[in-house]
Amino acid sequence: MKRRPLATACLLVCLLLGLPVLFFKEPDEVCQMEEREIRLTGKITQKETKKQDYGETVTVCLSDLSNDGLGGGLLCYLAEGQREPKLGSYIEIEGRLKRFERASNPGQFDAALYYQISGISYRLDQAKITKTTTEYNRIGETLWQIRKYLSGILSLRLPEKEAALMQTILLGEKGALDSEIKELYQRSGIAHILAISGLHVSALGMGLCRLLRKIGVPVKGAALLSMLLLFFYGAMTGFSVSAMRAILMFGLRMLGEMLQRTYDMLTAIAAAAVLLLAGQPLFLKSASFVFSFGCVLGLCVVHPALTMPALLRCRPLCRISRQKEKQNGRGSSKGFLPRRP
Repeated sequence: MKRRPLATACLLVCLLLGLPVLFFKEPDEVCQMEEREIRLTGKITQKETKKQDYGETVTVCLSDLSNDGLGGGLLCYLAEGQREPKLGSYIEIEGRLKRFERASNPGQFDAALYYQISGISYRLDQAKITKTTTEYNRIGETLWQIRKYLSGILSLRLPEKEAALMQTILLGEKGALDSEIKELYQRSGIAHILAISGLHVSALGMGLCRLLRKIGVPVKGAALLSMLLLFFYGAMTGFSVSAMRAILMFGLRMLGEMLQRTYDMLTAIAAAAVLLLAGQPLFLKSASFVFSFGCVLGLCVVHPALTMPALLRCRPLCRISRQKEKQNGRGSSKGFLPRRP
């Protein structure tokens, strides 16, 4: 870390941002409007279509609410027959206000914390839209329509189960996959491949950049275009934590190529952590954040420490190696050291 002053500074900033979150618990605020029918206005920031046994349900996330007493965003489950609103539009909506359940036992899923990390405080059941504006976010709505178009192509070209699987992996449609198949992946311990992970995003970004370079696009143009396309892909799939981490690190790598500077993975992941925690310090309590950054830190810190030069600098391992040489003959340590746990 002596040769990485920026990474060290970012680590200190992460500690300052994370200490209040980890050691100070905010008291639960009780809203007087809970379990009551309310009407308010807000801006649509996200929407999702989920397949149920009885049909499709549409959920929308609202921000910039007219009622400041809710203290955050609102997740609305639209009633059956409601038209799907456009992203970025302001709507007037009514429904029954409810709060998310807290975990009552160790290890239980904490729905309240999960949605709080996403900036959502309450939910609205059986919501009905009474008014909507004509203005909307054209870029966001276009990306949503592209996602629906690609999802429709997968549904037409593939069988139902395979189509749902590809929609989940490629487009981030969480509600497309059948509950039985999802449970099967969870039992097998490979449910992580169903999410839009940093591996998908990084592979897509590097593939786009190399393809643009091969067809003759200059370095700066290829870097800027691949960064832009990757950002739009992240926006289309919902900007998961691992995707945001990968997009930020990929952007720093492309910026280094444009400025002809060396890319350092440890510095990039530290800078990405600061940018994410500055926007939402509660990410420290998110399993997605911990595992995503933990895997990359393993590649940056743990893997180099387990290489042969690093092991040879470790005196206890060298002593064990010499003892093995005396017992089994010369050269046996070459196969012994790499197999050390």
